[in-house]
Amino acid sequence: MPDVPAGPPGPGKDIISLILRLLREHIPGFNPLAITQVVLDQALAVIKENIHFIIGTLVPTVGVTVLIPSLTVVLVNLLGFTANGVLAGSIAAFVQSLFWGGSTGGIFSALQAFGATATISLPALAIGGGLLLGWWWWNRKGGDDEGQAPVPVR
Repeated sequence: MPDVPAGPPGPGKDIISLILRLLREHIPGFNPLAITQVVLDQALAVIKENIHFIIGTLVPTVGVTVLIPSLTVVLVNLLGFTANGVLAGSIAAFVQSLFWGGSTGGIFSALQAFGATATISLPALAIGGGLLLGWWWWNRKGGDDEGQAPVPVR
């Protein structure tokens, strides 16, 4: 049985090899794989104990992260930066007439380029919206069927 898992050599491997050799010398029947199993068992116990907190944090985080790009496109379009140019009567048209007129540049041009070329991802809206809706529904109904309380929203 090798001292350490296969991988690139380095100073860390020497230290691990030394520790494992010392443990073998001083603990009869020492098995380095047993340490790995204990660590995995402890990690699994922590996950089981905190599963509601983990899911309650992970689901809305992923949902919002997936939705942010599409919501940014919607926001830029609502400001008046559309695929057909600056929308007449919009905030973008007002700002353009107030500051730049016909010759724009900088952030205004960047927003216009973004609004003209960016698209809303329907799969992202479906996934993100579904995750947020599921998270909301979970918290609305009061937790799981085993009577456990939902994760509090902070």
